[in-house]
Parts: sequence; C-alpha cells; structure tokens
Amino acid sequence: MNEAQSHRCPGCARRYAVAAWRDLPQICTLGGADIAPFVVSWPAGRVVEVRACRSCGRPMARTVAVSSDRDPAATASAPPSRNQPPLKPPTKRLALASARARTAFFSGPS
Repeated sequence: MNEAQSHRCPGCARRYAVAAWRDLPQICTLGGADIAPFVVSWPAGRVVEVRACRSCGRPMARTVAVSSDRDPAATASAPPSRNQPPLKPPTKRLALASARARTAFFSGPS
C-alpha cells in the first residue's frame, strides 16, 4: 500500500487505502462554513470527511474535493448505496467521537 495514498488511524495505527476509506462509516462532513471560523482561508470545493476506524472506532479526518454542483451538506445525508446496509442511528458514543474529531481537527497537533 502506498503510504502517500493511505490514511492511518491515530488510535490503532491501522492503514486504509483510498478505496477502503470510502467504505468506512461516515461520522460527519465539515464544509467551508464549518471550517471558516478557524482558518484564514479555505479552498472552494474542499470538505473534511470524518470517518470511524473499523478496528477501534476512533474518528479520522481527511480533506476531499467535491464538485461545485454537489452540496457538501448533502454528502453527509446521502442515502446509502444499494449494496450497503443503512447506517444505524447515531449513538452517544458516535456523537462524542464526532465532537472529539472536530476538536482534534481544529486544535491541531498537541
């Protein structure tokens, strides 16, 4: 697996290739409006996807490009594809993980 094209979980160090990343449970998508208060500028057409690690459940984040005709807010609530079961309703643990992911992303390395 090409390390430049993979994503590593900060909790258990498991690596995910780009295709595997897309299959992970999505916690939230942060668009420009969510990020703007914390950065000097944010490029149009970029969002931050936060997904849960399959091994340990920790949130992981990465920036991704979205087309200009696609609403980033709709990305988080898009219906599941036919070959995947629908996601379970969020739990308190998932809500806490989402809050921790946002805090970790915006506070930077400690």
